[in-house]
Amino acid sequence: MQRASQVAGLLFFAVGIFAMSEGRSLESYDTRDLSSGFFPFWLGAIMTGLSVIWLGQLLVRPPKVTTGNRLLPTQAGAVRVVSILLSIALFDLMIDVTGFQLTALAFLSFLLFALGRQNPFVVIAVSVAGSFGLYHLFHAWLGVPLPTSSIELLQNLGL
Repeated sequence: MQRASQVAGLLFFAVGIFAMSEGRSLESYDTRDLSSGFFPFWLGAIMTGLSVIWLGQLLVRPPKVTTGNRLLPTQAGAVRVVSILLSIALFDLMIDVTGFQLTALAFLSFLLFALGRQNPFVVIAVSVAGSFGLYHLFHAWLGVPLPTSSIELLQNLGL
């Protein structure tokens, strides 16, 4: 398990360095605002820094080896991983059809109901805030266009 953690830490470090170099090659600022290189550069910097911390922790305090440590997930864990990956793929397929608000509402509701053991009121509140709230934040306050529905009835409803 120690070796797998070290390899994962090194992979995250490499991905962080790659994101930083790609972000650096893009323009970070234009005359008015942040530009396309700002986010990937700083995301890569954060990932690189956290992976260095993780690798340092592995060197200073190696994890205890127990017989219960497994590299591959159990069957229930594999079902969760596949569910998450399929829901992300479905999100990608549906966002242009139903728009960001409804797609994010369904996505968040599924993840919170199916994969967590949350209070239904919390699930509804987080799903509504995460879909309609984020849309309003990005669209109205930040001026970032998010996908709207391609279905005329939903467009007429403002979705």
